[in-house]
Amino acid sequence: MSCKYPYFILLLFIVFSCQNPSENQIAENIEALTQAPEMDSSLTRVYVESEFKPIWVKAQGLNKKAEDFLAALDGLVYDGLDKSDYLTEEQSRLLENILDSEDPAEHAALDLAFSKSFLAMASDLNIGKINPETTGIEWKMDQKSPTADYGEMLLSIADGNSVEDVFDQLRPQNVRYRELREFLVSMLDPTAEEAQGANSLEEKINRSDLIAKIKVNLERLRWLPDFTEPETDKIIVNIPDFHLFYVEGEDTVFTSKVVVGNEYRQTPVFKAEMGYLVFNPTWTLPETILWEDVIPSIQDDVDYLEKNDMKVLDYQEKEVDYREIDWDELETDKGFPYLIRQSPGTANPLGSVKFMFPNEYSIYIHDTPAKGLFSREERTFSSGCIRMENAVQFAELLLEESDDWDTDKINESMGDQEETRVDLDEDLDVWILYLTVWGGGEDIQIREDVYDMDRKIAQALNLSLSEDFF
Repeated sequence: MSCKYPYFILLLFIVFSCQNPSENQIAENIEALTQAPEMDSSLTRVYVESEFKPIWVKAQGLNKKAEDFLAALDGLVYDGLDKSDYLTEEQSRLLENILDSEDPAEHAALDLAFSKSFLAMASDLNIGKINPETTGIEWKMDQKSPTADYGEMLLSIADGNSVEDVFDQLRPQNVRYRELREFLVSMLDPTAEEAQGANSLEEKINRSDLIAKIKVNLERLRWLPDFTEPETDKIIVNIPDFHLFYVEGEDTVFTSKVVVGNEYRQTPVFKAEMGYLVFNPTWTLPETILWEDVIPSIQDDVDYLEKNDMKVLDYQEKEVDYREIDWDELETDKGFPYLIRQSPGTANPLGSVKFMFPNEYSIYIHDTPAKGLFSREERTFSSGCIRMENAVQFAELLLEESDDWDTDKINESMGDQEETRVDLDEDLDVWILYLTVWGGGEDIQIREDVYDMDRKIAQALNLSLSEDFF
C-alpha cells in the first residue's frame, strides 16, 4: 500500500502542472507588468481600478470581449483607419502562442497589449490619427479635446459594456462624419462598384482617389469640434466650396458665393466669434499687402496714394504728409513706421460693409466692388480675407431683429460714406472650414483640393494618390 502514495502524489503533480493559468495568476502577472517605469500611467490606472483582472483573455485564448474588439477593428476600414495599426505583429504572435500556452505571463502580456491598442485606437477614432500642425497646412483651428475618458471607456468594457457601443461613442457625432462614413461603406462594397462607376462623381476623379479623398476628410472631421450641433446659430465658410452658409438651428437660411485667399495668401482654417459689422469701412492695409503691393506701387508713382484715396497715418492716427517720406529708402527688415488707410468709397476693396470676428490672423468677411470674380468657378483671388457676393443682404438679415437698423436706416448709413460700427445683439460662431467631400449617395459633394491640403494629409496618412488627383 505504501507504494501507491508516491504514485498518487506524482499524478496530482502532473495534473496540476498542466492546468491552465487561473485568473488570479494572470492578474498577478498583469500587476507586475504595470509596475514597469515605461508603462502608460493611464493604462496602469485602468488595471488598478479593475484590481488587475484580465480584460481580454481567458485561459488559452481570448474572451468574448476580445473577439468583439477584433471584429470592431475590422469596421475601422469605414472610418478610413487601418486595423493593422492596432493589431501589431507582436500582438499576433502573442495571440498565436496563447492558444497552446499555459504561461500566465504570456496571457498577461497579451491582455496589456490589447488594452494599449484600445487606447491608441480610441484616440485616433475620437480626435484624429495625425496632428494637423505636422502636415504643413494652414490649419489654425484649436485641437479638439477628447470627448471621452478613454481609460473609463476601457473600464466600461471590462464591466460588460458593448465594444461596438463604445466604438460608436468614440466616433465624432458630427452629421457630416456619419454621412461620409456611410458613403465610404458604399464605396468599399464590391457589389456597388459597377453602380458607383456610373455615378458622375467619377467624371473628375477616379475611384481610388475618391476613396482616399473620403478618408482624408474623415480624418479632418475627427480633428474638428462638432460644427453641426443645432443649439447655436452659426456662419460657415467652406474654403474649397467658395460659399458661405448662415445656419439657424438645423436650417440653412442664407447662402452666398465667396472669394477666398490665393495659393500664396491662403485663408486659414479657424473658428472665431462675430461681434459686429461696419458700414462704409475704411481699410487699414495689412503688412503683407503693404510691402508686396502698395509700397512698390508708391515707389513707381508717389501719387498712387492720392489717386486711391489713401492716407498715411502715424500710430496716434494723425495724418502724415506722404511727400515727406523717402519711399525709396524703406526696407522690409526695418519696418514701416506708419499706417496706410484707404477711405470709404467705390475704390475701397472692402465695399459697403465688413463683418468682424476678431482673430490673430486679421481675417474678416467683406463686400467687394469686384463683382465679376463671383462668376468664376474657382474663386481663390483674395489676400486671405473673404469677399462676399451678397454682403449687404447678409447685413440686413443679421440686423432684421434690431429695432434700430431697418433697411432704410442701413441704406441711409451706407449713403453718407461715414464709417459706422454696429454691434450684434449676440455673438455668432464663425467656422472657416476646408472640406472637399461631404454628403453621401446621390447628394455627395466633391471639391477640388485648391490649397493642396488633401494631398499633404494623405501623405501623412500613407495614402496613395494618382498624379491626376483632383
